[in-house]
Amino acid sequence: MAQTYEDALRIIAESYSRAIAVNGGMSLARIATLVVNRGSFFNRLSHDTSFSARNLDRLATWFRNEDHWPHNSIPDDAAAALFSIGRPPLSAAHCGENPATVDCNTSTVFQRRNAA
Repeated sequence: MAQTYEDALRIIAESYSRAIAVNGGMSLARIATLVVNRGSFFNRLSHDTSFSARNLDRLATWFRNEDHWPHNSIPDDAAAALFSIGRPPLSAAHCGENPATVDCNTSTVFQRRNAA
């Protein structure tokens, strides 16, 4: 589990980078440009710079949406980091609200969904 907000964002960014390296997708610089209007955000984060709570919230909101990840699936390490900052993946956040349409089995929430 991430110890700080910075650690959590680093874990999420690294996990996303691994996912897009295999499956393709937007670069971290492009995401940072779209979400916080600063393409260098993740590069700066890797050099231990600080960031605002507003940017943390904006990025967590973007990354917690499974639709923004390759194959609509958030890897376990990124999901755990999102939980650690109080922004669980949307599929987990909605468990119990409408069990007929949301998978609330926590062992499967973070697994890749079958394309069938």
